[in-house]
Amino acid sequence: MLDQLPLRTDLPLERTFTQNEVDLIKQGFRADSMDIKWSILFEDGWLAFFRTWWPVPIFLLQLSEEADDVRIDQAYANRDTGSYSGTDTEEEMRLITFLIDRLLLGRMDAVLRKADGDPITGLYLFYKVGNV
Repeated sequence: MLDQLPLRTDLPLERTFTQNEVDLIKQGFRADSMDIKWSILFEDGWLAFFRTWWPVPIFLLQLSEEADDVRIDQAYANRDTGSYSGTDTEEEMRLITFLIDRLLLGRMDAVLRKADGDPITGLYLFYKVGNV
């Protein structure tokens, strides 16, 4: 999976999931319309985040099992400017967290936040994630 991101940067994303959460994560999420801007696939221990119309992953997370839970072992962001223009690792980690919570875990109370903690709303939220 990592060969799909030849130009990448490490993201210092740390998170642990319960086994129940991992069961949901492994199901992934496929957007059923272009109004939802992300699809997330789980394969061979990797969680891959794709923009719905783009075949190259934007983010990759490798999950590793520990005693009673699963944690993010490695996290990467695409740095190929031909497929993704993001460079703000803090914003990317907030986005990944939101996508996991909202799309994979079904937490409808999940909120995508700006660096100052304010929620992202309206058209900018739609631009970032679509109609989720």
